[in-house]
Amino acid sequence: EDSGNYGGKLVTNQAPKTVAPLRPKLALEGLGATFMTGLTGGNIPLLVDNDFAMSFMAETAAITPQKKTYDGPTLAPKRAGGAVDISNQLLMQSSVDVENRIKAGLSNGFSQLLHQAAIQGAGGTAPTGLLTYSGVNTAASAGAVVPTWDLLVELQALIEEDNATSENLGWVIHPKVKALLKTIKKDAGSGRFLLEENMIDGLPFVSTSQISAVDDGGIDCYPIFYGDFSQMVIGQWGSINVTINPYSADLSNSLRLVLNTYADMQIANPKAFARNQYFAATATT
Repeated sequence: EDSGNYGGKLVTNQAPKTVAPLRPKLALEGLGATFMTGLTGGNIPLLVDNDFAMSFMAETAAITPQKKTYDGPTLAPKRAGGAVDISNQLLMQSSVDVENRIKAGLSNGFSQLLHQAAIQGAGGTAPTGLLTYSGVNTAASAGAVVPTWDLLVELQALIEEDNATSENLGWVIHPKVKALLKTIKKDAGSGRFLLEENMIDGLPFVSTSQISAVDDGGIDCYPIFYGDFSQMVIGQWGSINVTINPYSADLSNSLRLVLNTYADMQIANPKAFARNQYFAATATT
């Protein structure tokens, strides 16, 4: 009670207890996305088979031989990088392992970047994400809509009518859409909700804040994705390379940590996915 002027002088501060920051869920592993790590060499084509056609014929009619192409997307390394300058005084005085904690933070930052790119990557120097990936089935609605049972079933039908897949099906949604689905009934009389027992129509889902809002006339909408996530292939070349450089920031008495790595995402069969990018965040919109 002496305001630190008397006996308080004898109290020494302890080392701080560091707490990991809040991080978004890394959703795609749980839905069965195919991860390829430690890749070496050049680009990796993802070749997709084509079925051969059969037909009923007359007794002696000649069969015409067929040939089908093997085609598909190609994984090509795209660079991701980040850097942090650490004061040498902090390294000298800190009671915690600052350097390794920052290395871990850079590594986690890359994981978040890669998952976000797989969902909403802009293309170019980054992977192209599910939101704009060419060939993915897209719902008919073209403006802000509140989720309904019919709109969810529409996404399922888009995949099934292409005979695209029946394996590893699941959903990726934003937490605000998750909350909304838990409050919307399938119909007026059943008492059933769009999301119940932690499933959407009996299928698993993940909710992640790594889905960004799509602005539609001032209304925040969040895409919803449905499909076979084993058709999504995420590749990483080599390892996550962290360089410790004591010279680049020497004039500011700092140590520089630089992370570089290479990765990409491609979808072997885009028709195995469907999306609706205009689910309004609230039922009152």
